[in-house]
Amino acid sequence: MELIGGQVVDLLKVGSALSGQYPLLLEERSKFYRGLILAGYSVAEKQIGEPEIVEKQPPNHKPHENLIICIQEIMHLQIIYLKFPRDIETIYRLKDKAYECFDLACLLKPKFTRTQYTAIQNKLQNMIDTFQRL
Repeated sequence: MELIGGQVVDLLKVGSALSGQYPLLLEERSKFYRGLILAGYSVAEKQIGEPEIVEKQPPNHKPHENLIICIQEIMHLQIIYLKFPRDIETIYRLKDKAYECFDLACLLKPKFTRTQYTAIQNKLQNMIDTFQRL
């Protein structure tokens, strides 16, 4: 999915609804790149390495920015996991990041309605449960 116009929260709501019905993964590669691969073109893929881990956020970082960073790190770790599914370290890092996102969402609770907050926490808990089964 791609946001062409409108609010990010609306895109996230649609993604959340779809992820309840289909096994979706977050993806950072462009549709164009993936289309070239599907069409059989040989495309030099950028090297996927360790995601950039931010040790400490500057004091002026907003909690929602930290949550976005955390989700981006999960996206990178999912790509690494798909390439190296037996890498135990990646699995542990996925679990840790999922817990971190869960905690960050708790900090943002006042920004959400009760329904939104419950939906977010449920999705994060499902992600944690999925990573626990790896």
